[in-house]
Amino acid sequence: MEMYMCGETPNGFYFGAVVQALAHAGDVSNASRWLDEAVKVQADVSTACFGCVLTVCARTGDVEAAERWLDEAAKRGVASATNYTSVAKAWMKAGALGRADAVRCKQKQADPRRRRDGHHIAIADSKASDGATFALNELVA
Repeated sequence: MEMYMCGETPNGFYFGAVVQALAHAGDVSNASRWLDEAVKVQADVSTACFGCVLTVCARTGDVEAAERWLDEAAKRGVASATNYTSVAKAWMKAGALGRADAVRCKQKQADPRRRRDGHHIAIADSKASDGATFALNELVA
């Protein structure tokens, strides 16, 4: 991020490359730090960039951070169904079924795939560690 250190603000592509490389390397702290910096300077950050960070946060057990990144992605209109699923599954794994349900409700409210007639196009289920099934989307017939 030499460009950044010289006082220039990189665009979303450059931030995304750094953030995704750090996330894929498992450096959650620095990936989050650089994504936070991109958000602060209002860089145009991709769905994949947010997804990388929130997924690695969820996998490492920092579900609060994963949900914070999900909320930021949703606020920017780039949250994907996979992002919601990752966070809901992490809450389920942590035993916080109420929090998982709250994420499902957020997805329903923001789901761009909802057709005008109110039907969902897809169903995404996830299994909790206790074997219970948690429906992230319902199919309305």
